[in-house]
Amino acid sequence: MFFQALFSPVIDLYIFYRLSGWKFKREDYAFSIVFIGTCVLAGSVVQIDDFLVDIIQAFLIFLFSYLVKKEKKVKFIFGAILFFELLDLLITISAEIILLIFDISSSSMTFVFLRL
Repeated sequence: MFFQALFSPVIDLYIFYRLSGWKFKREDYAFSIVFIGTCVLAGSVVQIDDFLVDIIQAFLIFLFSYLVKKEKKVKFIFGAILFFELLDLLITISAEIILLIFDISSSSMTFVFLRL
């Protein structure tokens, strides 16, 4: 569970930065640490539902984009957030279906995703 809580926000940030075309700058490091730390804390330590963690991710990225980066293209920000959150949801659903169909443990599933 901790691996997913750590890996998911990193991939989400990567996808968001690729879609937005922003160069990684100094303020982005602090935001990334806060973003990943909040997601790991919420996902694995407090064990909040994945959907609520996704809402927190979307809220944090929107605030960062709008307030710090001063990006005024709200539709673009929402589109990028929606894209990586839907991709995250698709991966989570696929993993859960594989776990249910093949009766695989979570630790084995982590190893399978690492091999891909």
